[in-house]
Amino acid sequence: MKRLLLVLVISCAPTAGPSGPHRAPEWISETKPYGTASAGSGPSGAAAAATASVPSPAAASAIAERYRGAVDKIVTAAHADREAYRKLSYLTDRIGNRLSGSAALGHAIAWAAQAMKEDGHDVHTETVMVPHWVRGVEAAEITAPISRSLHVLGLGGTIATPKAGITAPVVVVHDWAELDARRDAVKGAIVLYDVAMPKWSEDKGSGYGQTVEYRGRGASRAARHGAVAVLVRSVTAHSLRTPHTGAMNYEDGVEKIPALAVTVEDSTLIARLAAQGPVTVHLRADDQMLPDAESANVIGELRGRERPDEIVVISGHIDSWDVGQGAHDDGAGAVTMMQALTTIRKLGLQPRRTIRVVLFTNEENGLRGGRAYAKDQAVASRRAGSRSRPSPRSGTASRRASPTSPRCCA
Repeated sequence: MKRLLLVLVISCAPTAGPSGPHRAPEWISETKPYGTASAGSGPSGAAAAATASVPSPAAASAIAERYRGAVDKIVTAAHADREAYRKLSYLTDRIGNRLSGSAALGHAIAWAAQAMKEDGHDVHTETVMVPHWVRGVEAAEITAPISRSLHVLGLGGTIATPKAGITAPVVVVHDWAELDARRDAVKGAIVLYDVAMPKWSEDKGSGYGQTVEYRGRGASRAARHGAVAVLVRSVTAHSLRTPHTGAMNYEDGVEKIPALAVTVEDSTLIARLAAQGPVTVHLRADDQMLPDAESANVIGELRGRERPDEIVVISGHIDSWDVGQGAHDDGAGAVTMMQALTTIRKLGLQPRRTIRVVLFTNEENGLRGGRAYAKDQAVASRRAGSRSRPSPRSGTASRRASPTSPRCCA
């Protein structure tokens, strides 16, 4: 809710007030990114507080009060309206998982464009070519010293194993240094990255960033030492023996090897067994990478009344992984952005600046949508030249880009 109100304040605020640039409402001083220490939490917290560009309540009160009436209207309307939940229900229950290149993602893009048009927004789509990776049959089991099936999911973009699968000894490592130290043992083996994701903490935030690099770069790092495949402990701090897929990348010039995620429980089991003696695993994956497919970013706008070429962008991504409904990542985010724009429009609140919703395609396994949008805006900005200088609030001199494919345009 606070982010929706911030959009309103930024898009409606004049460039500067009598005493200089307007500042954010006082509630922004209560928010901080994960990992930012609070004042009073020690020397680092005091330093962060001293250097943070957070306005005092007194400095923020003028702009906060100026838009108090509009803010109250938005809060009341948003709490009473259930349309966002209905949209999310349709996206997740009727369309479901939406991996790039899939027919379901195409359906979701068309649905989102139509929904925003029906809400009265200026809508178009911009074509993006995206990866088209398709998951096949995937399986794994410990074959020695015990027989035990493993719960696995291929990482997005992984190559397939040979049809007969791969059977090899497992080398368990817990960081890059251990991988390099055991390079001789890794040759011809399956490498298991048994790297635990730290739980969320107030001072450090999520531990995701500390461990996701093993999923992203682990295959190529192991392949340099001659590994035949990798298993990656699922990047999660909590598990019910459910594997977590995610994006991975192959380095140019390094042999590609299969890469699969294994559950936290199965990863620790293999590690315990390996501490006692040799462990052998058989794995199979029939995944495949098809030629790039056509997709699109969806863009909806509420045009500004005074500074329409200054753009305030709010965004989410419309795609999801293929093994779930994508309700949290990022169905809820995409629908929230759609409904934020609709709420402001329904209330008749026309901002000074244009508010633009961008629903990016292919965030999960390629970032093609975001990169294409950034490239398009850079080109548009150069063409506009001095007629459209960067807005200090949007961070971009964004003009509406022309649709790149007539048949893809809503």
